[in-house]
Amino acid sequence: MPQRMERAIIIGAGITGMAISAQLSQAKIHHVVVGTPPPNQAPKLGESMEMLSSVILDEMFPDLHEHFVAKRGIFFYTHKAVMGANLNLARTLHPRVDIVSIGGVSAFLLGLVGYRRPRLGAIHVDRIGFDAALERKMRASAYCTVVEAQVADVIYDAAADRITRLRLDDGRELEARYVFDASNQARVVPKALGLECRPLSDGTQRVTFAHYRATGESRTPATIAAHKNWALSSNVVRLFDPVDGVHGVGWCIPIGDYVSMGISRPADRALLDEDALALLERAMAERGIRYRQVYPDLAGTQTIETRFFVHDRVCGNNWILAGQTGCQGWFSTLTGVESSLFCASIADKLIESPERASRVYRQYIDAVVETHKGFTTFHASTVETPLAVVERRYHYTLVADLYRRLTYQAQLCNGRIAALLARFERVFLKIWIWLGKVAAKDRFCPLVVAEPAAFAQLVAHARELGQAEVAPADEARADADAPPSAALASIRAAIEAKADLLASVRLSPSLTVRIDGSPIGGLAAWRALLRRGEPRVTGVTMIAEKVEDRGGGALRIYARFHGRVDGEDRSSPMAVFDGAVDGDAIVALSTARHHLTFLLGNNARYRILFGLTRVSLALGARAGS
Repeated sequence: MPQRMERAIIIGAGITGMAISAQLSQAKIHHVVVGTPPPNQAPKLGESMEMLSSVILDEMFPDLHEHFVAKRGIFFYTHKAVMGANLNLARTLHPRVDIVSIGGVSAFLLGLVGYRRPRLGAIHVDRIGFDAALERKMRASAYCTVVEAQVADVIYDAAADRITRLRLDDGRELEARYVFDASNQARVVPKALGLECRPLSDGTQRVTFAHYRATGESRTPATIAAHKNWALSSNVVRLFDPVDGVHGVGWCIPIGDYVSMGISRPADRALLDEDALALLERAMAERGIRYRQVYPDLAGTQTIETRFFVHDRVCGNNWILAGQTGCQGWFSTLTGVESSLFCASIADKLIESPERASRVYRQYIDAVVETHKGFTTFHASTVETPLAVVERRYHYTLVADLYRRLTYQAQLCNGRIAALLARFERVFLKIWIWLGKVAAKDRFCPLVVAEPAAFAQLVAHARELGQAEVAPADEARADADAPPSAALASIRAAIEAKADLLASVRLSPSLTVRIDGSPIGGLAAWRALLRRGEPRVTGVTMIAEKVEDRGGGALRIYARFHGRVDGEDRSSPMAVFDGAVDGDAIVALSTARHHLTFLLGNNARYRILFGLTRVSLALGARAGS
């Protein structure tokens, strides 16, 4: 017999269902959770959070912060370069890749629509501990009843577009006030209602993921410092058959005492799970990510097969397809758990104002689909795909889509003013991207200018950890045959002595300096550039760490700026300069704007005011001449 009291019903007791239950309990709405929570000790997908997920977790679960780990950024590796984004709100940078912090932009966009800064910024989540804590909260709630059964039938009134009741496999029937289908891959409601499902990509993906744990000897402050290029960030690697022996995408997510590794590849490829993990380990090591040195012990593996899809209808008059039940995209979009948390954060609004909340949820799912399409460029790339094609589309997707998705939650949850500003922010993002494309063309990149040299820096870091680096034979022969110029010899001597390059090598009076391909002047302009940060930045020196002789007087210098910033000794990320020498002097220097952040301050502000900066440098050059 049906239970007489109509209640909200949640189908599924995974993270989606438990998070919805937490929100309904917070709103004091009685509800039933139908299902059995999955084993808590098994590895799980969805451990790396972008900004929206981090904001929701920070606001919904302030008492569960012990399961959150701050991450500095997210990095994307191809076989020849690294792209990155500092999604945290602090100015913490990857030590081997020059990236543009969008921390200032993050703080502005968050504050504009009514959010406070998350305590830890963007985070990784210990899903084992977090899911266990969620289950305890769910079972302890006076507003939640857990029924460990399965849904056998869905009674649906098509004319009213309402689910009236659910029949369980134990014979019980539950009257439904509102139904949240959080069954994910089981897709209970879509199958019962015959909802159209549209594939977002061809074929099935086989996903193998594992946890590796640290030992007392393997994970020390010294080892973390030695591996900090990856141990404090999310890392996504595009895998290529000709290079890595497997076609797919891998990831590395450090979470305190363990690291979560995973690989997604086409299911029709004949590759055993253990072989896939072995190829992933090798590919990661070749890119400088030697996770087994820090996390040597395999602690468990899981494998699933999945398709990427979206349902044409994700909600009705009293039902919703929550999170990955309604839409599932590339795992590297980080929208899987995000969509679950989004639905959870508006669960009470869906019951109280279903029409408005459902409309916003549909808009959000459309944005998730657009994000999936944007990431398809990265996933479909080959070894021949130009880096610029991958990079630009990936960056637009990360920045614009990430904050566009965030505005939909603010539209419902942060009041009327935030709802108005959320619409304004979406327009602002479109204009920002459009202006970037028009004003900067191919140079526009809101996150990072990733160069092949960045990957060489990671290889150099791998060498520091003990792996030998073998130079190509032709390159080595060219270095041996051509006698170095006096200027090149001076640069190498400065590197050996760790001396100030600016004091060790003569700059020609006819020096030409270019930034982003644009000339800014000569020797006086260069000196004005070094003084640009005063009085905040003083005592600037330039310490070279590597030089490449490219023949014909051309060279590339890898160096860091050092100086006192606001009274404290600081150094910059690695900067790259292309130069030319003649005799004992450097006659030309060229670099990208993002390598000068140390001297010029916030890179985002510098990019916007770049034209004015060129004028001020020219005026400084005149004053110094």
